[in-house]
Amino acid sequence: METNSSLSAGRENSDALLALDRALCGDIWAGDAAARLLETLCVDYGGRFAGSADYRGAAEALAEQWRAAGLADVHLEEFPIIGWERGESALTMTAPATRALPCIALPPAPACDIEAEALDLGYGLDPDFAAAGDAVKGKIVLVRAGAPPGQRPSHRLEKYIRAQQAGAAAFLFFDGEPGMLAATGSLHSDPDGPFETLLPGAGLAYETGLELARWLSRGPVTLRLRMTNRARRDVSWNVVGDLRGASAAGSGPQVLVCGHLDGHDIAQGAIDNASGVVAVSEVARALAGQADALGGGVRFVAYGAEELGMIGSYAYAASHRAELDDLRFIFNLDCVGTSGPLGLYLQNCSELTPIFRRLGQEMGGDYSVQEALIPFSDQFPFTLEGVPSAFIATGGGGPRGWGHTAADTLDKVDVRAIRNAAAVVARLVVRVAGDRAWPGRRRTPDETRAALQAQGVEAQLRLLGAWPF
Repeated sequence: METNSSLSAGRENSDALLALDRALCGDIWAGDAAARLLETLCVDYGGRFAGSADYRGAAEALAEQWRAAGLADVHLEEFPIIGWERGESALTMTAPATRALPCIALPPAPACDIEAEALDLGYGLDPDFAAAGDAVKGKIVLVRAGAPPGQRPSHRLEKYIRAQQAGAAAFLFFDGEPGMLAATGSLHSDPDGPFETLLPGAGLAYETGLELARWLSRGPVTLRLRMTNRARRDVSWNVVGDLRGASAAGSGPQVLVCGHLDGHDIAQGAIDNASGVVAVSEVARALAGQADALGGGVRFVAYGAEELGMIGSYAYAASHRAELDDLRFIFNLDCVGTSGPLGLYLQNCSELTPIFRRLGQEMGGDYSVQEALIPFSDQFPFTLEGVPSAFIATGGGGPRGWGHTAADTLDKVDVRAIRNAAAVVARLVVRVAGDRAWPGRRRTPDETRAALQAQGVEAQLRLLGAWPF
């Protein structure tokens, strides 16, 4: 039986939480801070490609914003990358007809001048390469994004590694989105590995890829691929800042809120991922004004070089491994600037699914909660470490849309979606950091390995060189 004093305390806590929610939402929705930061990142610093002066400028500008908002110990953490500069790219069909085929280099593709017969390998899955056998050697291979209906989608990098292992001369990749927009994307994620001997790779627009596939369906096709890209050893940076919280003295952060700051060099990277890092900044700014109400410390991280293979988040997870036991949860915001529902995709922490659904109902929060392993965003290095996390995005998990194309520009972003994501995450952070009986826990390596095997991703991670067990 509840006493009058316990009921009164419950009402007081509920009233205090409601007042805090109102303050956070009011701060995020009332001003234009999100829109101003979004414009600064996209217009002043462009795509913020890893290793570029624009990325360094954006990282320093963001750090200054976080200091002004009231975060403590804001600093940049350096890590190695393969720096890359795009040169000229030209793909020409030389037989049976002469055709210029528009393409873009895929970073960090080396310079090349190759003329060879082409080979259409469909979706570029293991059975496609097995069926082609030795015919792949010395060919310029063409593969398309995704997988046949009902099969697990295969990432671009998996297809590329298969082509390299099979002895292909070059790699051509086309996405499934119409509109004559060639999609970019990285082909290599080892900052210490070789880059001079990488397989040359280029991206084609959906229509160009289909045109080439039609020619190949008629008979032999010869292509010439010329690129003048440049690669080098370089560094990039993560931006890191803290809110201590009222009861966080002497302990590591209990909650991590993060997103990647870098984009690609062919566009402004507005959706992917200026939208996410602006939302992270809005969470930081709003919570900084209410830090005394936080039950635990919160860390904010803007990662670099996500688009080159999540290099920044892997570097952070490695260098902060001693703090991971303290982490209750990680919120990774990646592409939250488009219309459509806000989704929280929980990573190997199924016990938290009913918790976040209940919190959503109590908050009146407009978001869905799903369990879906996402290996290609910045929460994944922490999934490998057993730390509970969520990948957070808008759009309902449909096609990529404008991301990774030249059309990922400021005009495509809905600032209201960023504000909504920030308001939802800020309120969730308060609840996760303040819950003394939070049920989430870090998995052991054996538990993590078993979960990944149950998800059927062991072969994929082994192919990518990312299997840590």
